[in-house]
Amino acid sequence: IKASTFLLLTFLAILPTAIYVALFTKMGYGMSTYYYLSENYSQYGSTLFGGIVGFSFILYLLDCHYWVSPMGVILRRVFVSTLVFAVSVLGFVMSGQYPFFPGSLFIVYTTVWMTLIQKVLYKDVQPRTYVSWLSGPLFTVSVITFIAWLAWTFAKDENEWSEIMSLAESETSGCQPDFDKYPDCEGDDGGVCWTADTESNTLVYGDDCEEKCTQVFESCYNTFLIWAGPFMCSLGLLFLSFFATFLRSNAKNPEHDTSKFARVWMFLLFAVWVGASLSGAGAGVSTTLGALTLASFIAAAVFLAISFNIQEREEQLEKIGAQLKEKYGNHFDIFRGLLIVTISPVFLIYFGISFVIQRIRRAPCVTYSKPPENTQSIRHIDRAGLFTTEARR
Repeated sequence: IKASTFLLLTFLAILPTAIYVALFTKMGYGMSTYYYLSENYSQYGSTLFGGIVGFSFILYLLDCHYWVSPMGVILRRVFVSTLVFAVSVLGFVMSGQYPFFPGSLFIVYTTVWMTLIQKVLYKDVQPRTYVSWLSGPLFTVSVITFIAWLAWTFAKDENEWSEIMSLAESETSGCQPDFDKYPDCEGDDGGVCWTADTESNTLVYGDDCEEKCTQVFESCYNTFLIWAGPFMCSLGLLFLSFFATFLRSNAKNPEHDTSKFARVWMFLLFAVWVGASLSGAGAGVSTTLGALTLASFIAAAVFLAISFNIQEREEQLEKIGAQLKEKYGNHFDIFRGLLIVTISPVFLIYFGISFVIQRIRRAPCVTYSKPPENTQSIRHIDRAGLFTTEARR
């Protein structure tokens, strides 16, 4: 990779990182952002979530993934884009209750952003080659973000993490005190009955206020995630950097390298979890690391999607399936038995939904959609539909 290309990609990777750090971490305006979203939009979260689930279910019933006519493709892209946008809005709306959403969205959208750059600036470069180029720039941005966070943390005492600082900033970060569980901890002004003095690093209790009253924020981990946001951002970029390295065409043993990286990644997550727990910020960290890992794998899937065509992806899946069968083939019957026992209710629900889909497919008012014609499962096609695949018999 040329030096000019490296510097350009590094600069372009810094842009979404800078936006996230400025808006959703304590290094920027994270406290104000979380408080504003929590106070003004959190009440719409359940309604928006219900709408997303309902709309997705309708698209599934109408076989959205089989719309291949010109108009069907346009509608599918519009509807899917709408769903992606709605999920992103939901993540921001619910950030007060689930503060890991913005960080997870950052990882995914950084990948999408870097993919769009390839489509615009490097159209003549093979996607797999381009993704391998991203290893260095993403690693550089990860290191810069981590160093900047460390420098900011030790620059002032108020930037360091502490229990007192966490309690002082709980409400301003979007958390609500749990007075239902601790009714005696509510003060005369409707707030908590204690005051956190960050200068002396002490708590001042009011009359009849017990030490247990600090537990009104026991489920609040917004303050830790807002403080550690740049580090989580750096960790996600590190994951993408290493993953891009494994997609290089000259990798000698990608399966072994991937397995080795998975072990290193799990060790890093375990170390972060232990460190957060020892610092008194263990609440919610497990969920956050799980969300970060899920977002990282979704981002990795985006890299894979642009690096391999459909045939190559199918070959890779078949290869992985063959390896799993070779290693664990003797235990498949046990897995099948466990699946039958554990997901039987889910299967019954799926069976009912499938019956509804078949009824919709046979409705005379649906036309124009075509299913895949090269599969062995299609026999005696009745007709095509506008929104659904034709019924089969």
